[in-house]
Amino acid sequence: MKKNKSGTKILDRLITIVVSYSIAFSIFALATTAVVYGKWLYYFEIDFLNIPDLADMTKDDIKRNYDVLITYLSPFYDGALQLPTLDMSTNGRIHFVDVKNILVKIQYVMYATIMIAIIGGIYLLKKKNEKFLLHGSILTIILPIALMLPIAINFEKSFVLFHKLLFSNDYWVFDIETDPIILMLPEEFFMHAACAILLFILCGSILCYSLYRYFVKKKRISKEKFSV
Repeated sequence: MKKNKSGTKILDRLITIVVSYSIAFSIFALATTAVVYGKWLYYFEIDFLNIPDLADMTKDDIKRNYDVLITYLSPFYDGALQLPTLDMSTNGRIHFVDVKNILVKIQYVMYATIMIAIIGGIYLLKKKNEKFLLHGSILTIILPIALMLPIAINFEKSFVLFHKLLFSNDYWVFDIETDPIILMLPEEFFMHAACAILLFILCGSILCYSLYRYFVKKKRISKEKFSV
């Protein structure tokens, strides 16, 4: 009997760890997906960063090219990248293939971790074990804290290091003559996108912690009623 209880405790701890990490990755992936595929930020940046002047393009052309790029990066699009009004080098195309592959992999893992978080979370809540929410909140907040410091100190160096870590080539270093799309994607936009992702991650962490406090309070009230 004791062995069964011990085995159950070990299993529950393992599930708690897996669910906690699944929550953290799901929040990161959801935040990244919301910023990358949501055009709201870039549309705002067009005027905020004065991109038409930077790229020497009309606002409508900028939106058309950006829309095509985001559609291409979707896991549901199988065609080649063909920008409406801009030329692109072979290396530029390869870079966006690499970007798409990374984003698609993140989303596939995200679907799996969301399912794990939901199923595992329901199982643990039924067992009155809400600590996975606290652990998930802590794990989620570690990423923004770890990334905010280097971004705040020197975004340009952080940006370069980020690309060197993610990509096995230097095709991300665009030449404006062969890949003019880089003119409509200024570094400041990527900095704002990174900040938006970190903000969403922070909100996800706060939500997890709030849910943890809610279930703890609910369990305490239930115990008090039962004891009375």
